[in-house]
Amino acid sequence: MAYQRYIGREYTAGGNVTPIANVAVSLGQPQKRWKELYVDANSLHLGNVSLSVGKTGEVEFMKTNKLGQPVTSIDVANVHASIDAGGVLTFYSANTTGNVSLGRGLAVGYVGEKVPGANLDVNGNAYISGATTIGGATTIGGALAVSVTPSFNYGANVTGNVSVTRSIAVGYTDGRVPQANLEVKGNTYITGATTIAGALTLGTELAVAQGGTGASSLADGYVLLGSGAGAITALNVTAKGSVLAGDGSTDPVALAVGDDDQVLTADSGEASGLKWAASGATVANRSITQAKLAENSVGGSKVRANVLTGGQIIGSVVGFQSNVTGNVSVTRSLAVGYVDGRVPQANLEVKGNAHITGATTIAGALTLGTDLAVAQGGTGASTLTDGGVLLGSGTSAITAMAVLTDGQMIVGDGSTDPVAESGATLRTSIGVGTGDNVEFTNVTSTGVILAADGAVATPSITNTGDTNTGIWYPAADTIATSVGGREAIRISGSARGGHIDSNITVNSNVVNHKGLATANYTEYANNITNAGSSFTVSTGTNMARYTLNAATCEITLPAGQPIQPGTAKTIILYLKQDATGGRTVNFNAPGGEALEWNNSASEPEVVSGANKVSIYTFMKFHGDTNWYCSQSFIEN
Repeated sequence: MAYQRYIGREYTAGGNVTPIANVAVSLGQPQKRWKELYVDANSLHLGNVSLSVGKTGEVEFMKTNKLGQPVTSIDVANVHASIDAGGVLTFYSANTTGNVSLGRGLAVGYVGEKVPGANLDVNGNAYISGATTIGGATTIGGALAVSVTPSFNYGANVTGNVSVTRSIAVGYTDGRVPQANLEVKGNTYITGATTIAGALTLGTELAVAQGGTGASSLADGYVLLGSGAGAITALNVTAKGSVLAGDGSTDPVALAVGDDDQVLTADSGEASGLKWAASGATVANRSITQAKLAENSVGGSKVRANVLTGGQIIGSVVGFQSNVTGNVSVTRSLAVGYVDGRVPQANLEVKGNAHITGATTIAGALTLGTDLAVAQGGTGASTLTDGGVLLGSGTSAITAMAVLTDGQMIVGDGSTDPVAESGATLRTSIGVGTGDNVEFTNVTSTGVILAADGAVATPSITNTGDTNTGIWYPAADTIATSVGGREAIRISGSARGGHIDSNITVNSNVVNHKGLATANYTEYANNITNAGSSFTVSTGTNMARYTLNAATCEITLPAGQPIQPGTAKTIILYLKQDATGGRTVNFNAPGGEALEWNNSASEPEVVSGANKVSIYTFMKFHGDTNWYCSQSFIEN
């Protein structure tokens, strides 16, 4: 029989109190319990488990008891805790009325050994009936259901429209405070038409391919030029008298105004095909007409963005997470920033500002409540005159000139915007005269110059200070000259050069005809040229003087002479030895022709003495292949 001892008063033991046998007696009874039990740390042993108080005051289960046996598990009421061979603690409770704080990660719902993927790793569903605060990033692999009043479930996809009363930051993992009612990190994809009631601020200029200009600033008064899908460029034509001209290949260029009395003339060597040049003649009754600018148009453009995907929302949303690490796809319209249960006017309606840090693609039409400013890549205007030339105004709205009328050109005014001008105003601006009678200082023409018939007192080609003297055309195939308003010479019919016939009339008003006077001969003879080693007589030469200054000079007669049928060509060459003398000459006929010398099979040699003169005469008839030659003079 077990030994039992009852103590009703204080008892002091001088040594250990030991039962008479192992697991044989109890300390107290169910109806007679000890009031309090006082033991020191590391001194309470329950079965094969040691219970102790650690250095930090926490209650600990020892890995082994004092008998050296390992502790593997313990059950306390509805709480079970176990330690595996590696020292990993598994703890769970069916119900807990007090809060639980764990110093390690917790894996819930796993049947095998699991290292938690986070501080809380739940396998399967989780149900939270109260308010939940998530301070860091949270990953939810399945559907998220939230109980609200009235009770609805919602997830990544919504069958009804959603109205959110607070600002939303999407795509952030750092507890971002939204910078606007809707702030999206990264790209946004909107498949339908989007209306923005307020100003639209873009992080980069809106590209031309998306309906923008691709530029953040357009110079004030500059002409805008398209560059395909590249940004619009601005060309400076604000200088007074500047003209916009095509260069035949790429962008037009601004042709600066020329100097006084210069005129605008075609020049294929210039990039623009035009240049300012001096004028050398007076052209009457000239005007600039029918100057037109080609109309340009910019085709429609589309803007696309990335769509939000992933997750599911079911039911009306009145509560929401600050941050979601997965993308969100909403099947119904969304109104953001309203507190009145707003019915969205589009798939996405935002009250106030929206801040999007990444590129945004809008697949449908983009409607803005206000005009997109130039600084944001827009024009700053809601309408542009059809066919009007557009002018930049710095960061202010683009302005459109009125449609150019027939004959108008755009000219810089030297200060601000260019202006459209025509008629006398245009001619004055570009320096080609102030009236219908335009004056030029010099004119160089590579084509035909057309003139009116004129009259005896008003010849069509005349001099600025002597307008009744000049050339005019009294009839077909007839040309006449006037001097002092009276006819001087008239040439008509089949008149031929080289002589005067019945078709050439010299009026008696012509006086002081020099003919072959000695003074005239002396004047001509003084025009003498060094012959050099070779030269070809020009087709217009009838008489010429040369100094023989080379040892031998090769002289070739002109080909194709004479030009007119029934005529003859005569050439007289005056050849003079230089101070050295002894120079020789060889005469040559052009290809297919020959030289026939007077009474000689070979050409007579020039006189060889220093400063001595020899004169030769050459004659050829039209259609003949022979030149008839003679030495007509030799100086002694």
